[in-house]
Amino acid sequence: MHKILTKTLFAAKNVIYLPSCHSTNTVAAELLRNTSVSEGTLVITSEQTAGKGQRGNRWESAPGQNLTFSLILKPSFLNASEQFYLNMAISLGLYQGLHNLGFSENIRIKWPNDIYIGQRKVAGILIENTLKSIFMRTAIAGIGFNVNQENFSIDRATSLKHVSGRNYDLESVLETLLLSIEAFYLQLKQGSFDELHQQYEQCLLGKEERLQYMANEASFYARVQRVDKQGKLYLEDDAGKLRQYSFKEVALLWP
Repeated sequence: MHKILTKTLFAAKNVIYLPSCHSTNTVAAELLRNTSVSEGTLVITSEQTAGKGQRGNRWESAPGQNLTFSLILKPSFLNASEQFYLNMAISLGLYQGLHNLGFSENIRIKWPNDIYIGQRKVAGILIENTLKSIFMRTAIAGIGFNVNQENFSIDRATSLKHVSGRNYDLESVLETLLLSIEAFYLQLKQGSFDELHQQYEQCLLGKEERLQYMANEASFYARVQRVDKQGKLYLEDDAGKLRQYSFKEVALLWP
C-alpha cells in the first residue's frame, strides 16, 4: 500500500508505510535522529493510535478511512524568523489540493493551519521544526486529512465523503495533495514570500466575515485583518480596535 509517487519531483520518492503506529510525526523524528533520511520522505499509516494535533489535542481518525502521514522536509533556506512561511505553504498546499479534488466552495484556512469546508474541519496540520544556528534544519509536516470517514465524535469534523456523498481512492487523494504541497514548497524555496503571504491571508476564515472570538476569558466580535510573518493574528473588533494574538491566545467561537 502507498506506492512511490511518479509525478512528484521529490515528495514521496521514499515511502515508509506502517499498518499501525503511535504517531507518524514521532516515527519521522526518530528517522531524522537515527538515519540519513532524504527530503521528501513520507511516513504514512493506516491507523494512528495517538496522532498529535494542535494545542496538544489528539487527532481522531478511523483506521483505513483517512490519510494520516508526515512529510520530512529540509528547509535550510529559511531562517528561524521565517519559519511561519512554511506553515503558509503547507496550508496553501492542502487548500489548493481540495480545489484540485473538485471542492471549490466554502474552503478556508482557519488560522493558523486547519483546513475547513464551511464550518467543519477536514484537515489538520502539525509542523515540528528543528533549527541549526539561526536557520531551519528540518521540518516534519504531520497531516491528518479526513477522506472516507462518515461519523465523528467531534461535531466540527467532516470528510470528503461526508461533503460529497461518495468514496475516494486514498492513493489518488494522497498524490493530489502531495503534488500541491510540493508546488507551494518549491514556490517558497524560490523566495516568493510576499506572494505566498498574500495568498494565505486571502484564504483565511474570517477575512471577510464578522465572527465571535474568545480571549482572556472575554468574548468579542471581530474580522481578520492580517497575519504577520511571525504568524501573529490581527483582528479588528467592532470598536475598530486592532487586537494582536499569538497562537493559543485566542479561540474562534462558533454559533
